[in-house]
Amino acid sequence: VRLPGGELAGYTQATIEPSGIATVGYELASRYWRHGLGSCAVAAMLDELACAYRVHTFLAVLKARNFRSLALLRHLGFRAGLPDHLASADAEPDEVVMYKPAGSVAGAA
Repeated sequence: VRLPGGELAGYTQATIEPSGIATVGYELASRYWRHGLGSCAVAAMLDELACAYRVHTFLAVLKARNFRSLALLRHLGFRAGLPDHLASADAEPDEVVMYKPAGSVAGAA
């Protein structure tokens, strides 16, 4: 994630499974929090994964106390837990698994 002047603000990443499920992650320098950069960058990544790589479901695993990431993911339409048809994701006891079907409306819960 680069700013218009070229400065590095953070990154997004994904691991894509052959089944069409992608586990996503991101990191943004704290000085850029609450400016909309994270939401924009993650939304762009999700769009790219759905369009170019045929990803149909997104997963994220994060610390339960990471309220900023929980809010960002909820804003983008992620839900806590996993639907029954998905294999369980590896998560530690202090982590939350969230998912989002590709094409679901951002902000939906």
